Amino acid sequence: MPSKVVGQGAGNAPAFPTPTANLGLTFLLAVAILLPALIAFAILFRQSPSVPYQDDYHAILDFAVDYENSAQLETKLLKIATEQHNEYKLSLEHSIIASELELTHQLNFEFLIALGNLVLLPIAYLLWLTYGDSQASVADRMLQFLPISLLLFSLSYWQNLDWAMTALQNTPVILFSLLAIYLLGRNAHPFFACAAAMLAACSSANGFLLIPIGILLFLRRRAFVAAVAWCVSFAPPLIAYLYHKKHFLLFHRGEGK
Repeated sequence: MPSKVVGQGAGNAPAFPTPTANLGLTFLLAVAILLPALIAFAILFRQSPSVPYQDDYHAILDFAVDYENSAQLETKLLKIATEQHNEYKLSLEHSIIASELELTHQLNFEFLIALGNLVLLPIAYLLWLTYGDSQASVADRMLQFLPISLLLFSLSYWQNLDWAMTALQNTPVILFSLLAIYLLGRNAHPFFACAAAMLAACSSANGFLLIPIGILLFLRRRAFVAAVAWCVSFAPPLIAYLYHKKHFLLFHRGEGK
């Protein structure tokens, strides 16, 4: 007489999630992940100023005037690469401003702010690629990624997002730094990692902190040629950074001193 298998009777059917339930859960998690981004961008779009703010006057307006007054192409390219703002050489930011001037012959600060803020989206995608178990289901990965979405789009660092100069400096350096490290970890062709690292250094001087990271990873693999190429890729932004470098002494005086 055949034995009875527990759970196979009509009244004891196993309670496995149906495809419809999985699809519904995935949809709810997708909404929960996208909602912080939508709210953040709505607030940033509503609050973004259409006029320069603080460092925008020197980093953007002064550069734009100097760029427009330069007659020679060589002079314009030199200004893009070496124009200094405080202790920074913002080559990537200046190239974006120069491109806007060449294409539209004007500066649109709302566009520049929005462009810098949109960099958050590829940053989020890189975090999605690197965080969580790649073998898990989509719903499980979304559940693991939910706290990252809440933190990334929390606007706790709003000072870097609501004006053009910082939006085009601080977010791109994070994007290209993460991209360079991601490519290094995936054993991608060194050219792509070097290109991302160079763009990070052109975004802000913080990008130079990638140099020891790449060297250690390449030497660990005994990829000595790639390590040399990695160091060489930082030469152009380093030369631009040191060209006619001015040093600023910043200090605060206390009252009565």
